[in-house]
Amino acid sequence: MVTAARGASPDEHVADSELLAALQSAIAEDLSVHQREVLVAVTLNGVPIDVLAERLKTTRGAVQVSPPSCHSSISDSTCCTSSSGS
Repeated sequence: MVTAARGASPDEHVADSELLAALQSAIAEDLSVHQREVLVAVTLNGVPIDVLAERLKTTRGAVQVSPPSCHSSISDSTCCTSSSGS
């Protein structure tokens, strides 16, 4: 996905920066508060779904529904940004 590795070309760094900006925007603008909480907890912080469900006083199933809907919202917002240079 995002490389930003040493030795990457300037075009790759620009593409990575644009993708990160699009993801940040999509997360901030297109996801509900609940979706953001679930996305950050599970994806970035590694919180197990069962633990998160308990913290949110909800069911495991309700928590599991959030990441796919997050993915759809983010994909819709960023689908064209990563292929603009192709």
